[in-house]
Amino acid sequence: EIENRLVECPGVREVVVLAMEEGTGEGAGGEAFLCAYVVVDGEPDMKGFLSKVLPDYMVPSHFIAIDAIPLNANGKLDRRALPKPATGIEEVYVAPGDEIEERVTVVWAEVLGLSADSLSVDADFFRLGGHSLKATVLTAKIHKLFGVKIPLADFFVAPTVRDMAHTIKT
Repeated sequence: EIENRLVECPGVREVVVLAMEEGTGEGAGGEAFLCAYVVVDGEPDMKGFLSKVLPDYMVPSHFIAIDAIPLNANGKLDRRALPKPATGIEEVYVAPGDEIEERVTVVWAEVLGLSADSLSVDADFFRLGGHSLKATVLTAKIHKLFGVKIPLADFFVAPTVRDMAHTIKT
């Protein structure tokens, strides 16, 4: 279903969606997530497109652009030839600029299982391994801590610590 919907997105030519687990990839015993491998023309808004036609839990947390879907000698998907999704900290680190950004960073780190000291305020929640269930937990914790309700739809559009802190301040 996810693949059928995603291939309808303008700019997407081919797609394979796999259920994976944090750690070393499929079957690693970590938390499950969806990863979409896509052959695209340009830079389509795949997450935005899918969030309009599928429930949140069916929207992949990782989108990896590839040149072609790798096939084995039998013409079937060669899973081993697919690149592993990155589930680490963003390369460019931007420190929290104020107390609210610091407090939000701590909550994010807790939900994502990362170190708050290396979590950039410009890091994308979903590229760090977040998904809709974790986003729900995060927004609930933020509501409890700051008394501010952040709609999940808004979080999908602006998924950084900086964006969330701005919403809390306004």
